Amino acid sequence: MLIEIRAKEFTLTDGIRLHTERRLGFALDRFAQRIRAIRVCVGDVNGPRQGTDDKRCRLAVRLAHKLVVLEERGADLYEAIDRAAHRVRKMIARAVKRGKRHQHFSE
Repeated sequence: MLIEIRAKEFTLTDGIRLHTERRLGFALDRFAQRIRAIRVCVGDVNGPRQGTDDKRCRLAVRLAHKLVVLEERGADLYEAIDRAAHRVRKMIARAVKRGKRHQHFSE
């Protein structure tokens, strides 16, 4: 799986990059053959002002015939990444299940 990670409004550390790659790897490993690319954008919405739920993780996962996009926010960036990985796994599982159902009816 090709995972592209970008940061907005702060420096992308090796720890954040590694955590993101590992979480997405665990969440999406069983769909690896169906995924063409993953784009991750992490950021700090409020910048230095702080605030609740000001860390953001936006995922865009390109499948063969579908683009799955979602965003999670949290007070902690690692929390937002974890929730986004969990949600995208569920979304892709549903998309794959729907695709199989449509293939069955079209045969």
